[in-house]
Amino acid sequence: MDTSFEYTKSLVNKTDKVLFYAVRTTAGSDSAFSYGHDSIEFYFVHRSKVSLPPVGPYHIDIEGVSMREERLYNLTDTSFFRFNLNRNTWNGKDSIYWDNITYSVLDGTNAGMHERHFETLTFQDILFTVMQKDYGMLDKFREYYDR
Repeated sequence: MDTSFEYTKSLVNKTDKVLFYAVRTTAGSDSAFSYGHDSIEFYFVHRSKVSLPPVGPYHIDIEGVSMREERLYNLTDTSFFRFNLNRNTWNGKDSIYWDNITYSVLDGTNAGMHERHFETLTFQDILFTVMQKDYGMLDKFREYYDR
């Protein structure tokens, strides 16, 4: 039987700042620019097959998509933030960042064989407090800064 795990990661930029958002998951990587007062969305999916026993009841563990790395760059003022995915070692900045993420799950389709997960980061002024200066961005995003 076929299973799927869909993961949609979004950024809603509620500022006028130019951001670059990069995520890496177990199903791939993606990144994009946000030019202020807009949103971007990344879509990842993991498909697999499972063999069901002839007699139930049974529980099917669907192989999921999980985050490996999440980085946010503010190109307007050369600052960045790398979100610490290990909650056991969070600091105050990680908590502030997490407070601006909403998460929801839509499952139950075809008896739980297909799950859809949605995670949205809303970038607003409070997140400027978690970012740190990185003048190395002048080289990393040379094309942007040379404009």
